[in-house]
Amino acid sequence: MPVLEAVEKTKSLVAIQNVLFATDFSEASEAALPYAAAFSESFGSQLHLTHVLPDVKFLRPGAPDPAVFGPIYEDAHSNVQDKMRRLSKRMKAVPHQVCVRHGEISRVVSDMVRELEIDLVIAGTHGRTGLGRLIMGSVAEEILRQAPCPVLTVGPNVIGASVRNLGHFERNSNPAAADIRDVLYATDFRQHSNSAAILAASLAD
Repeated sequence: MPVLEAVEKTKSLVAIQNVLFATDFSEASEAALPYAAAFSESFGSQLHLTHVLPDVKFLRPGAPDPAVFGPIYEDAHSNVQDKMRRLSKRMKAVPHQVCVRHGEISRVVSDMVRELEIDLVIAGTHGRTGLGRLIMGSVAEEILRQAPCPVLTVGPNVIGASVRNLGHFERNSNPAAADIRDVLYATDFRQHSNSAAILAASLAD
């Protein structure tokens, strides 16, 4: 079946009821936030604001000393809860839930996708290359590889255009939904590309 014919027959069936926005509170996450707002508003979706705290075993190999890491981890958890409360206030115009989980982020996100029936994951990427990417890895890439649903990543070039010049007040106010006017669909004509075409057409609608 030709790609366009498949799109016309099935694009009306595409629904985005649940959106998961994964944040680490960085500029990259801030750049992706308007897209989370845009998709949630356009599709009438429930937005799941999510932060994943790494388990102690990911911070330090071997058996951690509870006396050392316990208070540090409690402080980190309290700090995250405070940041998530502030983020929740900013997103008050969008129906949402706040989720703080623990573990390896890509695995936790994949589990949440299945548990909460997530239709779309949105995350910012720092765009590390070379040694930085080798050492730090790419969390967004791991989410993209493992998540059993479409993933929208917002690259580092968006940060300079929409985030770094924001004042303190603007960064703490309600994010304006991104204005998505044009969608570029790239294809190699394989089956996975055809599936993406349906989503691209739905977004363009």
